[in-house]
Amino acid sequence: MEQLQNGRKEQRGNQVEECCLVIDGGTTNTRFVLVNPKNGKVLARMERRVGATDAASLSSNEKLKESVKAAITELQKKNKCVIKQIYASGMITSNAGLYELSHIEAPATAGDIRNGIKTVILPEVGGNIEFHFIPGVKFQNQREIGIDMMRGEEVEIFGALEAEDFHKSVMFIHFGSHNKLISVQNGVICNAVTTISGELIWAIAKETILKSSIGSFKEAFEMDEEYVKLGYYETKRNNISRALFVARIHQVMNKATPGQVKSYLYGAMTFIDFQAFSELMTKKTDKIVLYGRETFIEAFKICIPLWEEIVPDGICIREIGFAQSEQLSLNGIRTILSNCLEEAERAEKIC
Repeated sequence: MEQLQNGRKEQRGNQVEECCLVIDGGTTNTRFVLVNPKNGKVLARMERRVGATDAASLSSNEKLKESVKAAITELQKKNKCVIKQIYASGMITSNAGLYELSHIEAPATAGDIRNGIKTVILPEVGGNIEFHFIPGVKFQNQREIGIDMMRGEEVEIFGALEAEDFHKSVMFIHFGSHNKLISVQNGVICNAVTTISGELIWAIAKETILKSSIGSFKEAFEMDEEYVKLGYYETKRNNISRALFVARIHQVMNKATPGQVKSYLYGAMTFIDFQAFSELMTKKTDKIVLYGRETFIEAFKICIPLWEEIVPDGICIREIGFAQSEQLSLNGIRTILSNCLEEAERAEKIC
């Protein structure tokens, strides 16, 4: 398999720069990163609001195909290069993506993921360009928390791991359309728990009576710590259904602003995520890494001290901002393709 270290190609007497494309396919968005494979320099970035949700709702992946094809054409034209390799991960490898690829089973090392890569050509999308689809990871033997799966986060995890993390217990929490807690032990992906809190917030803001209390969800707002905690504790005291109606009460009776209602909503969702994540979090955890959508990260940081019965005192908490997290897939692919990564002796002895 050709790696990310290719040179240039001579075409009809002219030097034509070869480039590599990395695609991160999400539930609602698909991200593209164009890379010079010779020096690793990022040439361009692009995002399209199309993802697995579109294929699921339309029962067809034609919209995704068209978007990827258009992105390939545009990126080559604007950057005067020829894409020779495409590395694709995330929901783009699901039955709602471009090419369905089976998950590999956890515990999973970078080498396990590398061995599961499938190379195909999709003429209707990329002509004769080679697509290297990277498999997700499934979790079938989790005792207390049941089954789970991921597509895309496994690549990001290997892009975010630091040198010392290969000898520690690290909990990664990814925030997006789906929120996910991922347990990594000594550099091996062991367990995961997923919620659809991001999609729930969007649906609540668009399709319930809270729509009038929240206003436009796209408008920036300042997180209100008091209302985040109100949402957290109301959900803890009752349940999510009751807590959501109380958000409406705060708006009508206490004149809560749209920003305060949004803050309350994030607090409520944070509590139910904490409930889901608690079984994986242990006192032996060395570090928590928060990455992805920054609004959710902000609410989580406010609520982590309220999670005191689960989170170890003085635990190291690392935050990867959204702009920085966009680089994780690219870094992860480099790590997965590398033969230099020191892997655990046997993953089954760790997880």
